[in-house]
Amino acid sequence: MVKALVAGIIFGAILQAARLDNFDRVAKFTALRDLTIFRFLLVAVGVGLMVLMPLIVFGLASFHIKPLLLVGIMVGGILFGIGMAILGYCPGTAVIALGNGSIDALIGLIGGLTAGALFTFSYPYINDFLGPLLDKPHIYLSNPWANIILALLVGSILVTLAWFIKETHQQG
Repeated sequence: MVKALVAGIIFGAILQAARLDNFDRVAKFTALRDLTIFRFLLVAVGVGLMVLMPLIVFGLASFHIKPLLLVGIMVGGILFGIGMAILGYCPGTAVIALGNGSIDALIGLIGGLTAGALFTFSYPYINDFLGPLLDKPHIYLSNPWANIILALLVGSILVTLAWFIKETHQQG
């Protein structure tokens, strides 16, 4: 828990230092007029993959693949997108904006936590409507070194892609 908290603080500090925590930047990203956040996410996923997979292979970290629940994921994604479009923040940037004194971020975080609690309490009643549990999707190979090589390859591709995506800062 402490490691996750420290990692979250570091990630938030990087977001804030890169100025990815402001409403206008997030709004422009959702309209695909500013790809800075997309580039940041590509680098974060790429570096995370390259660091995490060796840790998993050497037994220093673990992951738990959840079953695929397509309808639940689609409904959750739509609700998440609506909330993000209305608020103008994703959960990480909302916490940073709250730390900067943003009242709208506070209201959004309260709404998100309330929605999460409602979902948790109603899950036994709506579970049947969320569709069947499908297999646990993964790309984990039987050879541990192959996993490391694949992670380094895919992570490098994501970081390289982020480097070559043209940074846009359109007005309006």
